[in-house]
Amino acid sequence: KGLIPFVNILPELTVSTLKNIFTEYGKIKKEISNYKNVSNDYIYNNLDQIITYSQGLDKIDDNIIIALGKEIVNQVGESFCADYLNIYIKMLKKTYSFIPPIEMTYNDLELKSGDYFNAERLLIGKCAQGSCIDINNPAGEKTYKGCLLKPESDVILIRKNNQLIDRILVFRKGNVIQMVTQNKHEYPLEMYERIAQIMEKEAQYDNIDYIVVNHNSIQEKETNTLTDGRFETFFPHSDTTDKVVVLYSNSNKIQFLKQPQYKYLKVRKSINYNPTTKEINQLLALNKYMNYDHDEYNNEYTTYICGEDWLLINNNGEMKEILLNNEDSVAKHEIEEAKEKIINRAKKH
Repeated sequence: KGLIPFVNILPELTVSTLKNIFTEYGKIKKEISNYKNVSNDYIYNNLDQIITYSQGLDKIDDNIIIALGKEIVNQVGESFCADYLNIYIKMLKKTYSFIPPIEMTYNDLELKSGDYFNAERLLIGKCAQGSCIDINNPAGEKTYKGCLLKPESDVILIRKNNQLIDRILVFRKGNVIQMVTQNKHEYPLEMYERIAQIMEKEAQYDNIDYIVVNHNSIQEKETNTLTDGRFETFFPHSDTTDKVVVLYSNSNKIQFLKQPQYKYLKVRKSINYNPTTKEINQLLALNKYMNYDHDEYNNEYTTYICGEDWLLINNNGEMKEILLNNEDSVAKHEIEEAKEKIINRAKKH
C-alpha cells in the first residue's frame, strides 16, 4: 500500500504494474526470493525487482492469445494466461474418460461434455459466480484440475443463446457417477434424468451401477434420495453433500473403490477441409508451445486441412503434418484419411 502515492509519479510504477503487484504478489515474491522464505525487510529492499517483474506480466505473448482465444483471455486476465494455457495443453492431451460424454438440449439450454479441445472448459470457475473451483484458488485448485485433466472427472458445459452460463461437475468413483452444480444453482430433475438416460445408454459395456445428482442441484423436492458421507468427502470444495438423488440404479451395491471397466474416448471434431484463418492460427500457435515448432507456414500457395488437434499443410502437393499430440493414434488415422482424399482429388484433376 505504501507504493500507491508513487503511482504515475515514478515512470516505471503505473496503475497496471501496481495491479499486477497486488494480484500476483505471492508469485512475484517467490520469484525474486528464489522460492525461499524471506523477511519483509528483504521485500522492501528489493522493490525495484518487484516492479520490474510486475512490468513483465503485462507483456503477454501474442501466441498465447491466439492459442486460447481472445474471449478466454478476457475472462481469465492476461496476467494468468500462461497458467491457463498450461492447463489447456494438458487437457488437449487427455484422450479418454471413465465418464460417458453427453450432448443434448433441454428447453433453451445446450449441454455438452467430453470435448477437451473446447477452451471454454477453462472457465468452469468463472461462469459460476463466486465459485472457488479455479486454478488460482488454492481451495478449489485440486478439483479444477481434476475435472479438466483426470479420467475420473469431467464437466458438462451449459450454454444458452450460444453463451456459456453454467456448468455441472461430474465425478466417477467406483460404480457411481455423481453430478453437482454450484450451490443454489438448481435445474429441473427432468434435465438430470435425461442426462442419466444418455449416460446409461452409452455405458452398456461399463460397470456403472448408480448415477446420482446432489440434492441441492435440483429444483424439485427430492423423493428418491440416498445419504452417504463418502459422497461429500471425495470431491473437495465442489459443493457436494452427503445427500444425493438417485437417477439410475440397479440391484448392485455401491462400491466406491471398484475399478471402471470401460474407457470413453474424447469427443472429436469432424475433419475440416476448409478451416478459417482463426482455426489455422490457433493450431499453429498451440504447436509452438506443445512441439516447440516456430517455423512459419503461411504461403499464398498453401492450403490447410485441420482436425481437432492436427493440421495438414498442402503446398503444391508437398504435405506437412502438424500433430499436437504425437501419441494420439486417432489423430494419425484422421491425417492419413485426409491425405488420401487429397491424393484422390489430384488424380481426378
